[in-house]
This record gives sequence, structure tokens and C-alpha cells, in this order.
Amino acid sequence: MIIRKGKMKNKSIGAELKRLRKSLGLMQAEMTLDGKIISVGQYSKVENGIHEIGVDTLLINCRRKHGISIP
Repeated sequence: MIIRKGKMKNKSIGAELKRLRKSLGLMQAEMTLDGKIISVGQYSKVENGIHEIGVDTLLINCRRKHGISIP
């Protein structure tokens, strides 16, 4: 985690989501079901470590859209 001007910036989850998205050959809009799960702008901020993503949102995205199994 990186702390700047009193704000925490968590790159690990966002960086991993970006790596996963690129490995699947998807655009950000496809990862968010065209904004139905989370807005594309918000998702971009998650990938860049500006915002966090809730576990429930992350699991819904991975399971429903991409068939990724997360224990």
C-alpha cells in the first residue's frame, strides 16, 4: 500500500484485476458487464488503486461473467 496526502492507495487488488482482465483479452467495459456491476469509470479507478472494490462486487463479476472459481 502507498499512502499519499493522508489517503491510502491499494495497488495490489487493482493491479491483479488489470492483469486478469488483460489475460482474458477483455476491455474494462466487458469486465463490468457494460457498467451493470460497477461503472466503467469506477472500475478504472479500482485498477489504478484510487478506489477499492467490495468483495461481493468482485465475486459477482468473476463468477457470473468469467466463470472464474474463487473458493
